[in-house]
Amino acid sequence: MQQPADAVAFSAETPDGEHRPDPAARRLDRLRRPIAGRSGTTAAGSRPRPPRPPTAKGGPEGLFVRPTSLFLSAPSPTLIPWVLYGLAHAGSPRFHWVQLEDPAPAPVSPAEMGWIPPDCRWTLPEADLRGSSTAAEPRGLASLLQRDDDGEAAARLLGFLRLPDIAQRILSEPPPAGRSGVLVVPNAERADGVCPWFAAAPLIELLAGSGYSLVVGCSGAPSSGRAAFATILRLEESSAGHWQDARLICEKGAAPVPLRSGTSARLVEIPYLATVLRRADLGR
Repeated sequence: MQQPADAVAFSAETPDGEHRPDPAARRLDRLRRPIAGRSGTTAAGSRPRPPRPPTAKGGPEGLFVRPTSLFLSAPSPTLIPWVLYGLAHAGSPRFHWVQLEDPAPAPVSPAEMGWIPPDCRWTLPEADLRGSSTAAEPRGLASLLQRDDDGEAAARLLGFLRLPDIAQRILSEPPPAGRSGVLVVPNAERADGVCPWFAAAPLIELLAGSGYSLVVGCSGAPSSGRAAFATILRLEESSAGHWQDARLICEKGAAPVPLRSGTSARLVEIPYLATVLRRADLGR
């Protein structure tokens, strides 16, 4: 019998690199709602396990040592979650996955398949997505800003308070030792033009000030705010729909990234991304 998406929880990683179910971890609060969609099971009815993190030779180990930003675009949303998962999984032992609520059916993703631990998997409600960035400031904050000699710190505080509750909770968690925290948004096209607080440059700066990197995926027409990102990647999908033939193009690169700026490679030629896609069993 297939389990619902929110029935998969994880405990600490075992020595062999795999995760074991932990029933206690299934207690999610109201913000950690399951992502609706297909079950993502294999033909045998069981979910494939997440791949082990690649070794230093196989992945971008230094990608998230310092806060950075990465933007990935593609014509359709099918491959975006898997490429973003591969990058985040290879570069950081822990990352937060924030899905923007969408009433339309979503393609199967790592979150649906239980690859994201429940305490790192979030769904941002549409009401928060469309919230105004000019909401009333907390009482007394305006006068505090006027008295504060450090205008930059005050601006960061105000920016933080304008973020949705989910984002504030994530940024309140200290980043892992020796590297930045990572926040992945696989469907940022939902925010384009309707989400004032999601303006790329201020959000990247705010997250960096909290020790976090922003990793964003966007399907359809490229976002106007992508120029603010340190790394810009683009997927050219195969006309036949085979992920093996899809090509990853680096339009702008800040080392270390999978590719140098101005170069490209098929997904099957990037080992740690190919490992993720094969394990996902997306078919040929």
